[in-house]
Amino acid sequence: MAPWIGVKIQVPVKFIIGDQDINYHLPGLKEYILNGGFKKDVPRLEEVVVMGGVAHFPNQARPEEVSEHIYSFFKKLQFSNNNPKANSTTSSLNGNRVSDLAHLHAL
Repeated sequence: MAPWIGVKIQVPVKFIIGDQDINYHLPGLKEYILNGGFKKDVPRLEEVVVMGGVAHFPNQARPEEVSEHIYSFFKKLQFSNNNPKANSTTSSLNGNRVSDLAHLHAL
């Protein structure tokens, strides 16, 4: 991990965690996430979602809700003015088109 110390994540981020996740309750972590420390290390952090009553695997506990969070985040990126490559039909995200992801979301 040493090569990554101090490196800032420079892509848009939506962070999802359960409020019952043991990691969320590590000393100082909740404050780091909610009070700006996380945003300093992840400058393009757009949203933090703390899911009530959910532990370490929110995607397993509430898959539809997590899928909706991910889908809405991709849609937001697709139409963002900060994304010069975006257009009204598709946007590339790691080689996948948002429209392809929308199809997966509908399954």
